[in-house]
This record gives sequence, structure tokens and C-alpha cells, in this order.
Amino acid sequence: MEPNIFVKEGINELDVARQFSETSARVSEALEQRKLGKDVDGGKQDLRRELEMWEHRVTVPKLCAELGTHAEDGLSSDAAQERLARDGPNVLSPPKATPWWIKLLLQFTNFFSILLSVAGFLCFLGYGLDSSSPDNLILGCVLVGVVIGTSIFSFMQEYKSEKTMEMFNNFLPPQALVHRDGKRLQIPAADLVIGDVVDIKLGDKIPADVRIIKVSKLKVDNSSLTGESDPQSRTVDCTDENPLETKNLAFFGTLAVDGTATGIVVMTGDSTVFGRIAGLAASSGGEITTLQIEIHHFVIAISIYAISVG
Repeated sequence: MEPNIFVKEGINELDVARQFSETSARVSEALEQRKLGKDVDGGKQDLRRELEMWEHRVTVPKLCAELGTHAEDGLSSDAAQERLARDGPNVLSPPKATPWWIKLLLQFTNFFSILLSVAGFLCFLGYGLDSSSPDNLILGCVLVGVVIGTSIFSFMQEYKSEKTMEMFNNFLPPQALVHRDGKRLQIPAADLVIGDVVDIKLGDKIPADVRIIKVSKLKVDNSSLTGESDPQSRTVDCTDENPLETKNLAFFGTLAVDGTATGIVVMTGDSTVFGRIAGLAASSGGEITTLQIEIHHFVIAISIYAISVG
């Protein structure tokens, strides 16, 4: 059983960037295998989903036909309402809420915490039976301190990770400029649906995964997704079969830092690349830090010492 210092729940920006890079590399490799006529091995569900993205490879008329939209007029209000009811709002699902005090108590229930707690109790019991030497008292205090310290450390790591996940929804702008019924309207970004045509300008947060159909010197900051700090240019042309590398897609969670563009929404909410990558990062667990490894070794050493002394 793993010690509680190995926090597996929650994610942060580095987890997302790392998962994006790893997934992109696997997608590129699988696409290369397909070109060579090789079967793509079983793989993970995330890879299959990424390979199913096709919106960046087809022409704009073909994309509009497939999504039932118009490059200039956008969707009708009725069609948009139907899709919103079908697909749900354009937001990331929040993490499951568990009361903080339950999370804190759970940190004390792993194998090593219980082992050290029992050892500490035996040390205090030994000191109570023979108080001539303070060794048992000192060791008992050390063991209890280790249990409390590692449990609080784990709790704080998990708490910060969950707050980071909640913060991801802040990447969604409050409003988006959309084409509906041939008119340009400001609507809540949470109401965007697949097939909506949106306008993007300098300073805008990208409100969903968007296929670029018109562009004027648009550059985006992908650091929240990829970790890259340099602005990336966007074009209307497909530059890579890998949807994570092509330049005619702009992703939810990124920021327009120059130029303007018009695009068609192709993914919303949890189905966006950001939502999927965040989900994969959460399911695979956060990276174990050097500090966590050192604490793990310390806990094991203390456990062995306590058992040998006891």
C-alpha cells in the first residue's frame, strides 16, 4: 500500500503541459504508423479519441456541411438551443467535492500512518511502564510528529491541486462574440455549442476548441496548455495531421495575443483538448516530486527503526 505522501488526486498546470506533450508524441507516432500501413496497437482511449479528430483536415465547406452551420451566418438560434440541450454547457466539470475534514482524516488511514501510530502508542506505553529513561517518550513524540507532518503535507498538496482544477474554469471568458441567425451577438461563453462561428481578437481567451476559417496575423499563447511561452501563429491551412500540432486549430484555455480571426467551434467543455488532457493528467496522477520521494524514504526508515527498537 502506498504512503499518503504520494498524492494521486488533482492536477496542476505542469501536469497538463506534460500530458499534452506526451499525448501529442503518441498521436504523431500512431499517425506515422498508419501512413506505413501498420496497425495502431491497442493503446489508450485518449489516443483513439485524438485520432478521431478530423475537423482540421477538411475544407471549410466540408466542415460546415458536416456540422450543419454556415461560415458567415453561423447557426440558427433554434439549432443552437437544441445542441446546448444535447451536449450541455461549455464548461469543465468540477472535481468531486469531498469535505476537507474527511480528506484530512483519510490521510491518517494509510498503512504507514497506522504503523507509525501503533509504534508511537507502544513507545508511550513503554514509557508509562518504565519512565526511568526518556528514550521511549522521545521516539513516541517523533513518530507522532512524522504521522501528523506527512498527513498535513499530503492534505495540503491535494487541496492545492483541487484548487488548481477549479481555477481551470477561469480560462473560460465570460462572453463570446458569435454569429447567430446572420447577426453578431455577445453571448455567455458557456452557451457556445459545436458549429457556432466565433470572432477572436487580441486579448480574447479562446472560448472553445476552434477551427480557424479566417485569420489576420493571429497569434496565441499556448502556455496554459503546452507550457510553451512563445506565441504561436495560427493559419487557415492544415499544417499537420496531428490535431495537437496543426496551426489551424485554436484551443480552449489559450489566449489571443495578436491579430484577429474567425473560427468554427468544433469541441466544447470536457470534450475540448484542454478538458481531455486535464482528465488524463488527473487519472494518471500528478508527478511525484523529489521532496515527496525523500519524505517517503524518511517514513520507511523511521518505520524500520521503530519496529527494530520495539
